[in-house]
Amino acid sequence: MAKVISIGAGYKTTVTVERHRDGIIYVTFPAIATRIPFPIVMRRLA
Repeated sequence: MAKVISIGAGYKTTVTVERHRDGIIYVTFPAIATRIPFPIVMRRLA
């Protein structure tokens, strides 16, 4: 598990990255209640 702190202009949030037993890496954002698979996040950001 890794916790990444993202800081912007007057904004600070913690993003959590975890690998589960199924081998998939999940990303958790504080504003979203559910975990998102890492490949989906990378597709949306690219």
